Amino acid sequence: MPTGTLAALLADAASTAPTRPALIEAGRTTSYAKLNGLSRRIATGLAALGLGIGDRIALWLPNTPAHYALTFAVWRIGATVVGVNTRFRAKEVEDIVGRTGAKALVFWPGFKEIDFEAILAEVDPALLTGLAMVIAHDVDGRPDVPDTVLGRPVHSLSALAEAKPMVEDHGGADVPAQIFTTSGTTSAPKFVLHAHASLVGHAQRVSAHWRMAEQNTVFFQTAPLCGTVGLVNLTVSVAAKTPQVIQ
Repeated sequence: MPTGTLAALLADAASTAPTRPALIEAGRTTSYAKLNGLSRRIATGLAALGLGIGDRIALWLPNTPAHYALTFAVWRIGATVVGVNTRFRAKEVEDIVGRTGAKALVFWPGFKEIDFEAILAEVDPALLTGLAMVIAHDVDGRPDVPDTVLGRPVHSLSALAEAKPMVEDHGGADVPAQIFTTSGTTSAPKFVLHAHASLVGHAQRVSAHWRMAEQNTVFFQTAPLCGTVGLVNLTVSVAAKTPQVIQ
């Protein structure tokens, strides 16, 4: 049974329903065991870079299996996910990454032919005082990975995924897990912080209310993981060990 952490939700699904599809795409299916294994390997890779408890990691990515695995990897090492929408441009990225004090930024060079490097070139590096490194999502499509971005070294996500699976789970009931942006009366987005316990408890309650665990249930995920709806859909599906179709 889940132990109260988000990584434990995935580990429980992988243990009790290893071959069940976790993610379904056109032409590709990722089982719960495979997703959990990838997440554990990425967790080890992140830890090897010096990332861990208390750090904030900004994910500026579309929905892909690697993004799902990376999200659970961040939670496993006790760090906090900062969701950044792929539609955001320099000012939004600069504000969110800067104000959250993110230590790492993960992006996908060339996704949908968007010049993310050009967008980042418009960001003022001086405002990103906490940013120590950038990680390039090169698992799908394997785009060219630059050596540096914003004057910070760039690491390859595919290289991190080659590490040995992490056994430890550094999450905890009160450990910060996710920062969402929300609108408000101020000019800049406000931040909302959730710990593991609130997200796990909510996922389990909603999963039961929606009867997600019923046989042959499949969830169609249309929302990006950077937002509240997308993240809730993810955790609810994993809590119910339900397949999730992603676009």
